[in-house]
Amino acid sequence: WGTEVRLPEGFNYALANADVKRSIDSWTAAGVRKATGEAMAASDAEAEIILPAGAAGPAFLVTGNFDAIMRYNPATSYALAISYLSDGLRGRPGILGAWPYGEDQLSLRQRVTVQEGLEDLGFPTGGADGIIGPNTRRAIRDFQTSRGLTADGFPSARLLTRILNERQTQR
Repeated sequence: WGTEVRLPEGFNYALANADVKRSIDSWTAAGVRKATGEAMAASDAEAEIILPAGAAGPAFLVTGNFDAIMRYNPATSYALAISYLSDGLRGRPGILGAWPYGEDQLSLRQRVTVQEGLEDLGFPTGGADGIIGPNTRRAIRDFQTSRGLTADGFPSARLLTRILNERQTQR
């Protein structure tokens, strides 16, 4: 399914995107390493990087097997749980990186507000339905980039506050 990874310093978080699939060899050449620091085994298999908790949380390099799990249930948390359950049954370690536990998940209303705010500020999300899909993540990254923030596409409470403040200033 994949592995937890350590991203190189100065990593371009726009590459942590479902639209960006590269060979594992390409990711290795770009400085991506296993979370343990080891190099990954050579492979031309296609993989993408996911950041389920944004730049402050762990990163994962996932392959087509992860995508297969996501087709059954399109929740990243579900796919990670199934993947790590399988690894655990094989005696492999759990997640090594720290999760940003102080960061609460946004409610549906808050996610809709992020999308509406991004739209109002000129960053199209494809609609305000509360689902943080590829269009919303792209809009978040574009907003973050334009403001000099870490462009990880993660919908945090801090991002929501910034968007609300900017919307208020525009009115």
